[in-house]
Amino acid sequence: MGIFMLTGITLASCAVDAQDRYLAALSGAAFLETQGGLQVIVTSAGENAVTRFAFDGELTQVEAVRLSAHAGLHDLVATTDGLVALARWDAAVSIDAQTITQGGAHNLVALSGDTLALRATAGLTLDGRTITDTAAAPLGDVTALATLADGRTIAGSAFDTGIALLDAAGTVTDVALAEDGFWHNRVSAIETLRIGDSDFAVVAASGSSSLSVFEIAGDELILTDHEWDNMMTRFSGVAELATLQIGDMTVVAAGGADQGLSLFELTPAGDLVHLRDIVDTFDTTLDGITGLDMIAQGDTAYLAATSERDNGLSVFELEFEFAETQPANVPVDPVLIEMAMSAPAQTSKPSDMMRDDTAPTPPAWIADHMEPDMFVL
Repeated sequence: MGIFMLTGITLASCAVDAQDRYLAALSGAAFLETQGGLQVIVTSAGENAVTRFAFDGELTQVEAVRLSAHAGLHDLVATTDGLVALARWDAAVSIDAQTITQGGAHNLVALSGDTLALRATAGLTLDGRTITDTAAAPLGDVTALATLADGRTIAGSAFDTGIALLDAAGTVTDVALAEDGFWHNRVSAIETLRIGDSDFAVVAASGSSSLSVFEIAGDELILTDHEWDNMMTRFSGVAELATLQIGDMTVVAAGGADQGLSLFELTPAGDLVHLRDIVDTFDTTLDGITGLDMIAQGDTAYLAATSERDNGLSVFELEFEFAETQPANVPVDPVLIEMAMSAPAQTSKPSDMMRDDTAPTPPAWIADHMEPDMFVL
């Protein structure tokens, strides 16, 4: 048995705006896997353009399409056919391995699966059915959507301040509001994922600079963790989320107006464990993050981030290692053994899992701390 651990982060490549590029005021980023290799797609609200990069460790611009009218391009959403770039003021843009084509639904604020929310329209549309806003459901100004494999949907509202869980038929089965203990302001992004037999939703709120985790248990939303930005993290004004599952590890990236981003591990219990921060430098574009995505490639992963203020795209390589949780021949420092002889006697006995017949058995007070220390990242 073993676990994956995040062991390093390096800047792989960066692309910034120039005379021959449309990378000012970027508004979205997403990886696209194709038969020809990995691509990175970015949208620009400022330049009203979609740009395609090939990525093989370095970013190489392949194509840039500028739309004829201001569309208000923002998020990039994965679909079964590729990607869709949402547009607040015009038609959405469809993107596959070869083409970039405008002509989708108009005025999209949020999209996930068959569920969508439109600008200046209360409620949402689920598989062609209109779900109206009510006094009991926070659907007045839907700003984020996420669906599960079984058709359930989570909708987040900035106006009504809360989230709603809907079943596949569009019936609201549960809500989470501030008065329920979900302390937040202005939902900005939602990501859903499955760990083991449990479904979770990670909810970002830009107004409160907070991250909340809910277990989705049948028709209920159960709050399992709530994290505020602080002096040790970089997700103030959090606007974007991305998730990654590699091995048995689930990673969450969060960024916004904090000149950087934070990485967390989401545990099977629904807790967020802070791993690392990536801080903006002269070589990166992390001031005012407007797009995040992550993708696994074997034991390595990549993170793409776009910036509205730095006018560019940065791709980072995340390095992971597989570590045994029950290593043989655990080295024991003789100095620690000698120190332990004078330590107070303990009644607990070393774990059988840590016992090794080929090495001296350490005293209980050392052995009891060996296993936890091995999980520190």
